[in-house]
Amino acid sequence: SGTDYGLLLGSSIGQGESQSFYQWNRLTSTGWKSLQNKSEVFSIVHFDPRVRIELQLDDSPFLFQDSIREDKQVNPQIVIYSSGETTPGKIHWRHRDTGEILFTMTWDIFGGFKSYKGREYNEAMR
Repeated sequence: SGTDYGLLLGSSIGQGESQSFYQWNRLTSTGWKSLQNKSEVFSIVHFDPRVRIELQLDDSPFLFQDSIREDKQVNPQIVIYSSGETTPGKIHWRHRDTGEILFTMTWDIFGGFKSYKGREYNEAMR
């Protein structure tokens, strides 16, 4: 009996622009709880505002919610089960203005992660 963890990706709107963030969560008997009070390592991390994050789970695009501003519990999109399994998916980090892929991370159902810089992802998928 291990612990299930989740990664919540979202966006918050501040000073007129959207900024993406991530936050680690742990599944408890009462639902998903943020780990941000446990350690600085688990604090909410905001991405550079020049970066746009695109998440796909099982090849379906995902829309982010502003869970910070709405101050409500939102289930994480990426769950890493204590067994090591997870929902397959990928994240693209893109330049907000040009759309250029800066970095890509993919993972399979067994928790096998791969990372690609820039155009390496497109070349690997050919």
